[in-house]
Amino acid sequence: MNLSEYPQNGMRDILVLAYVVVALSTLSFVPSRLGPEIWATHWAIWIKQFQEHGLVAGYYAVRDVYPPMTFSVFALISLLPWPQYATFKVIQSILLFATGVSVYAWRRNLGIATATMLGLAANSMIFESTDIFFTPFLIGALIALADRRWIMFSTLYSIALLFKWQPIILTPFFLIWIWPELRRPRVWAELLVAALVVLGSEIGFFGSEVILGILRAPGARTFFSGNAFNLNWVVGWVNALASGEASVPDLGPTSPMLTIKQYLFHVPGWLWTTSQIVSLTSFAALIVGFGFTKRSPRTLLLFCTTATVSYAMLHTEVHENHLHIAVISSALLAAAAPSYLPVFIFWATAMTFNLFAYLSSWPRVIGGIDVTLLVAAMNVSVFVALWIHTMRQPRWPFRRAVPEAETESASA
Repeated sequence: MNLSEYPQNGMRDILVLAYVVVALSTLSFVPSRLGPEIWATHWAIWIKQFQEHGLVAGYYAVRDVYPPMTFSVFALISLLPWPQYATFKVIQSILLFATGVSVYAWRRNLGIATATMLGLAANSMIFESTDIFFTPFLIGALIALADRRWIMFSTLYSIALLFKWQPIILTPFFLIWIWPELRRPRVWAELLVAALVVLGSEIGFFGSEVILGILRAPGARTFFSGNAFNLNWVVGWVNALASGEASVPDLGPTSPMLTIKQYLFHVPGWLWTTSQIVSLTSFAALIVGFGFTKRSPRTLLLFCTTATVSYAMLHTEVHENHLHIAVISSALLAAAAPSYLPVFIFWATAMTFNLFAYLSSWPRVIGGIDVTLLVAAMNVSVFVALWIHTMRQPRWPFRRAVPEAETESASA
C-alpha cells in the first residue's frame, strides 16, 4: 500500500509518527546502569578497530557474531564530523521512524505504527542495542513476502541478514510460503538474482566471514540464559538452588541482574542438551505445521511470531533483547488481524520489562521473592498458549480441519 493513495491523511499521520519518534529520542538521555558500558565495551571498540585496521581488517579483528553491515555502520559513524555517540542515537531515531512508516504504509493503521515504535523504544532508544539497524528492512521483507513481491522481499531480507543473524530463524517459514510459487521460473530468477547481488557483493568485499558470522552464533554455547526471562532462566535458577550455589534472598533487593550469569555458567551439560532438544523440537513442529496450513498473511505472521517467541523462550544463548523480532512480526500480525493485538502488546511489554529489569537498578527481590522468576514463568506460560493456538491452525491429515470461518475471520 502506497502513502500517496492517501494525500489528505497520509502526510498528517507521517507527521504524527515524526513527532512520536522525536519525543522518544529524548529517552536516549534516560540513565541506565549498563548503557554507557555497552557503548564503551562494544561499539567504541569496534570504531577503534576500524580506525586502526580499516574496514575489512577491522571487521575481522572484531570477530564477533555480527555480520559486516553493523560494523560498517559504526565505521561510517567514525567518519562523520559529529560526536560519535550522538550520531549513533540520531541513526537509531531515523531507523525507528522508518520502522513506524513501514508498518503504517502496509495497512495505514496509525495506532499499530505508533505502538510498534513504542514497543521497540527501549531496545532502540534507551539502551545501546543495534537491532533497530535491521528492523525496517525485515519489516519491508515481511510485507513484501505477504504481498508476493519477490524482488523486494529477497533484497530486503538479504540486507537484514547482513546486520544480524537472528532473522535467519524465519527462513524455513519463508521457504514454505514461497514453495508453491517456484513452479514459475520468473520467481526463481527474481529471488536468486536479488539475493546474489546483495549477499554476493558483501561476500566479495568481506570474504567468507560474512557467512561464518551469520552461522557462528546459533551454535555457540556460552549462555544458558543471557539474562532473558525464559524457561532457561527458571531452570538455571532451580539448578543453582538445588546445587547450593545460590540463595535468592541473599542477593538483596537491588543486586545487579548480572550476578545470575555466574550461576547459569555452571549448568550441567545434559541440561544444555535437553534445552536445545526441546527448543529444536518446538521449532520443527512449527515448521511442519506451517506446511499444512492454508497460506494467508495472517498465518504467515502468526507462525513467524510463534517461531521467534519459541526461540526466545526455549533456546540457549538468548539475551534480554531477543524478543525484538517477535515484537516486529506480532505488530504486523496485529495490523493484519486486529484480534491479535493482545499478542503484540504482551511481547512488546515482556521485552521492555526484561530490558529495564536487567539494564537498570530496578529491585529484583521483593518480600523474599525473585520477581524475575515469576515474570519468566508467566512468559513461558503465555508462549505455551500461543504455541497451542498456532498449532491448531494446520489442516492436519489426522484431525478435523479448523472451520474456515474460524481460521480466516481474523484476517478480514
